[in-house]
Amino acid sequence: MKNIRLIKDFLFCLGLLLLLSKICFGQTVDTKSISDGQHETKQNNFGIEAIASILPPAKITREEGKYVLKSHLQSSYDLGINYLHHLKNDLIFSTGFHVIIGKRNFFINIPSSDLGYSNSNGLLIEQKELWGSLRIPFLIEKKISNKRNPPFFKTGFNFRYSGMMPGESFVAISFDSNFRPTEVFNAETSARNNGIPWITFLGGLSKSILLDNKNVLAIGVQADIGTTYFLKSNYEITIPNKPITSGKYKINGSSVGLSVQYIFTGTNKQIVKPKKVNVTRDTSSIIRITKENILEKYIFKSNHIQFNFALLSTFKAQLTKISGDHPVGSSAAAGLQLSFKYQINFNNKYSLITGTEANLLGRNFNTSFSKNDFLPPLVSDYNTKGSSTIQDLVLSLPVMLEKRWLYSSTKFIFADAGIRLNFSLGADLDIYSIVLPNTANGIYNVGGVNVYSNNDAQPWISLPINVGHAWLAKNNNLLQLAICSNISFTKYVNGRYHIDIPNQPLTEGNYSSKGSFIGLSFNYVFTNANYRIRKAYEKQDLK
Repeated sequence: MKNIRLIKDFLFCLGLLLLLSKICFGQTVDTKSISDGQHETKQNNFGIEAIASILPPAKITREEGKYVLKSHLQSSYDLGINYLHHLKNDLIFSTGFHVIIGKRNFFINIPSSDLGYSNSNGLLIEQKELWGSLRIPFLIEKKISNKRNPPFFKTGFNFRYSGMMPGESFVAISFDSNFRPTEVFNAETSARNNGIPWITFLGGLSKSILLDNKNVLAIGVQADIGTTYFLKSNYEITIPNKPITSGKYKINGSSVGLSVQYIFTGTNKQIVKPKKVNVTRDTSSIIRITKENILEKYIFKSNHIQFNFALLSTFKAQLTKISGDHPVGSSAAAGLQLSFKYQINFNNKYSLITGTEANLLGRNFNTSFSKNDFLPPLVSDYNTKGSSTIQDLVLSLPVMLEKRWLYSSTKFIFADAGIRLNFSLGADLDIYSIVLPNTANGIYNVGGVNVYSNNDAQPWISLPINVGHAWLAKNNNLLQLAICSNISFTKYVNGRYHIDIPNQPLTEGNYSSKGSFIGLSFNYVFTNANYRIRKAYEKQDLK
């Protein structure tokens, strides 16, 4: 039943992608064909692609014990920008940059007869967590036949990287009839592939639809096959008075998916920029339009769609000491933001901006240990700085008002401010442990941080403030560079830290993070101005 629900969710997401593509990009106006041989065919195009995929269950290998860990079908979602270069009329090379968010799972039900106390339902241990990776495709697309608008076959490979993913610990605790806790499951997971990129192989079919605005909507099916298990986990099941069960859990990311790609053909731009030779028509109307102030008269006459990528510096976590004197601290941590926004333009000066954002917000816990403070001593002195960064995935819905100051025909300054609704995908219990080896081949568990990282499963409000500069590109879209910030007053990460060195007083205190940040944002804004310029040209051409 869970697999059926996953397939239904997958089909729903695909339908939503198609609907969004039509709402955001499709034109319903009736435009005339303008392929009259006078205008050039654009050789290089950009596309925006979204992919929803189904992954097989994780590969689980039991090494000892009797309990069997299982996994359902899994899912992933891919969003990226592609560059398409036409080698021939029927042959295209494409590459780009994509971000993948996947959802993994495992589960096991321990029978009540093994638990040593009355529980008719047994004990269900289940985890559903996200993983992320980056993808750079290198693909060749070939027309299958010479018929009009035939399907394309595509094949090639992807460079994948997930070195930015933090390690994870998962612990399940059972309570007996006297409410005494016992650890019955633990897993240590890494999705970094040791920081090494890997290759997957892709093949698929796609069909293109020419839209009324002369751009293209491509819908396809594809298979992405990988042999590298980039996500690995070691697990143990430790039921009291039962043999230990241990094994490995791993994922290679192979998938089958459906894709939707919106391709900007540049046709409208070609219409307003005719060839300088062999021109037989009167182009005076085109000249009058293109010499006007495009930024002032055409850019903000309709709404925009923008994509944003930002490098963030998350403010340091707050630590409040309760007892002990072992030195601990926190520092600013790196983060990333990817967003898709819709901009409603009221006029040349004011707009309302909303959309979706995915934020990786960093936090850390810095401390150090001298090897001679332990007996037997540590293998070496140890400092957690630089190795203790944890990143929380926070999804946001901003609503902002933008003010612009146009100071030339191609440039302006802008400022945004508003509110942001945030949802953290962090855990109810997020455990960071510091385990150090000693010279006697043993280990010390010397402390760590135990927090919730999801604002106790509640959304919260923060305040975004951005200031930047914009340039009008040659294709009449906008390039923007901005300083972005987020001011939050809510401790979405909250809990305790502790340092427990043998034969020394316990150091403990409160640990929290609000997710405030400052960063540098790179924005690309699709204005659709060339379409409006073309319509103005056609209107004048009919006079």
